[in-house]
Amino acid sequence: MSVFIPLSYDHFAPAEAQAKVLLGPEQINAIVRRLALELERDYQDKHPVLLTVMSGALVFAGQLMTHLRFPLQLDYCHVTRYRGAARADELQWLVSPRLALKDRHVLVLDDILDEGHTLLHIERFVQAQGARSCASVVFCDKRHDRKAEKDMRAAYTGVDIPDRFVFGFGLDYLEYGRNCPALMIVESL
Repeated sequence: MSVFIPLSYDHFAPAEAQAKVLLGPEQINAIVRRLALELERDYQDKHPVLLTVMSGALVFAGQLMTHLRFPLQLDYCHVTRYRGAARADELQWLVSPRLALKDRHVLVLDDILDEGHTLLHIERFVQAQGARSCASVVFCDKRHDRKAEKDMRAAYTGVDIPDRFVFGFGLDYLEYGRNCPALMIVESL
């Protein structure tokens, strides 16, 4: 098994220096509150499992949960592209959900829908576990035509963003920048 060692901060610093604010903290809070209202409308009597995709969705899930006013359970999973895999859709489970998903309504929370391979993989896993329903909730959706499936969308999307590199609010660049309270865009990457 290989060990991933992130590059030093010196590799992240140039991107951080030229990044511009795409969404500030106030805008992010408004988006999270809107998503919470949508989920409350649709799940208030379903006692869902919130299945958070690590590590990116940690910040999003934490903030979203503070606005959800209905019974729920929280779990997480960690799925990553297998290092050294020949195909992009080969994924490795690092942590599986601990809660039983059979007959449950499951909301898969993720930070971003980019190409969507990981999200599709997790949704198929949840359905194979016998979940009553499975819906994806993403903070942002990067709009482009490279999705894993044509016209792929999450059931709940906070905001559509341009096809540019972003970090902050849980999203990283070289494992740095997740703790930035804004969503930052880097035009040159």
